[in-house]
Amino acid sequence: MLLRPATETDLPALVRLSSSVQELHAWHVPAHIKMPSPDPGCADLFRESLAQPVACLVVAEEAQSIVGYFFAQEVKREESWIRPALRLFMLEHIAVDPVFRRKGIGHALMTRFFDEALRREIGRAELVCWNFNEEASQFFRRHGFTGLHARLERKVI
Repeated sequence: MLLRPATETDLPALVRLSSSVQELHAWHVPAHIKMPSPDPGCADLFRESLAQPVACLVVAEEAQSIVGYFFAQEVKREESWIRPALRLFMLEHIAVDPVFRRKGIGHALMTRFFDEALRREIGRAELVCWNFNEEASQFFRRHGFTGLHARLERKVI
């Protein structure tokens, strides 16, 4: 397996992998996530990210096929009256093709994510994990993530 920075030629594979994760989330939290569509928004997001120095898009390649990726961004927040200044590395997406799961690809991607944070001298990493996704939650906990806060909702109507 090869981990490398994503390129423009990887966009179709990135969209395919992202769409599979988006579909899973759309089934479980349809009020928050829409089903994937042919809209070019996902490809545009990845294309724009390739040119941004605060972004990091890494693919996992196996037998000349993209089987996983992560997308992360540096986040900076200025100090305010309520909180100190903050700089972190936000894991926006991570996906592994279901056929290639449980083969160490996710672990390799997370290791590369942390290595990239260290290379950028960022000492804090964060991500968002939906409550329904226990498998992902366990994966992230195995990689050292712990709960930070809970965002709660209630239907009123």
